[in-house]
Order: sequence, then C-alpha cells, then structure tokens
Amino acid sequence: MQNALFKELKRMGMNEDIALEFVSSELPQNLATKEDILVLQESILQVKLDTERSIASLREEMHIGDNKLQAEFVSLREVMHTDQNRLQANFVNLREETHQSIHELRMDNKDIRAEMKEMRAEIRSELAVLSRQFWITFGGLITTIVSVFLINYYFHMP
Repeated sequence: MQNALFKELKRMGMNEDIALEFVSSELPQNLATKEDILVLQESILQVKLDTERSIASLREEMHIGDNKLQAEFVSLREVMHTDQNRLQANFVNLREETHQSIHELRMDNKDIRAEMKEMRAEIRSELAVLSRQFWITFGGLITTIVSVFLINYYFHMP
C-alpha cells in the first residue's frame, strides 16, 4: 500500500523526497497516540501558564513603573509650580522696581526741566545785558568818531 501511494504521488508530479516523507508519515509508528496528544496538551498548557505568569509580572512591573512615573510627574509639577510662583514674585518685584525707576526718572526730568528754565532765563538776561552793553559801546564809539570828525573839521576849516 505504501509503495502504491508513493507511485501515485510521484505520478501526480510531486517531488520524490516530499512524496517519500508523506508516505513515511502515514506509517503507524509515526502516528501520534493518545499519550502523545496528552503530553503535547500538557506542554501547551504549561507554556500558556508560564506566559500568563510572565504577562502578570510584566503588568505588575508596568504598574510599579507607572506609579513611579506618576510620583515623578507630581514632584516635577510641584517644582514647576514653585518655580512659577518664584518667577511671578520676581516679575512683580521687577515691575515694582521698574515703576519706581520710571517715577524717579520723571521726577528727575521735572527737576532738569526746572533747571533748564532757570538757565534759559539767566541766559536771556545775560544776552539782554550784553545787547545793552553792545549798543552802549556802539553808541559811544559812534559818538567818539563823530566828535573826532567835528573837532578835526573845526580846526581845519579855512
């Protein structure tokens, strides 16, 4: 029977090695018994149990890692909030200092403007004095020149 099956498989075009393996797998010593099936089923269940245990341990490790990560997030949030509060306080202080500096600059600006008005008034009064002195000097010079010409004309008259 095995020889006939081999010939039939070869006649259908199957490779000789594959046909020989197929025929040999049909031998009674190559067929699985109930014991073999039970051993295989037990090994499958053992692998399944080991896999479930490893999955459970991985889930537990993931849960522990998740708890650690959440704790780190909480600590980072606390640090972030303290830094944020510190920065806000610094910002408020800087803003107050800036407003105070601006106020001082405005006051200094008012003082400078008052001083400039005083200086401008002093400069105007000095310019007025210089102008008066110029006209007085100019008038004296003209008077001197005219008097010299008149005296010269008087003495040189025929």
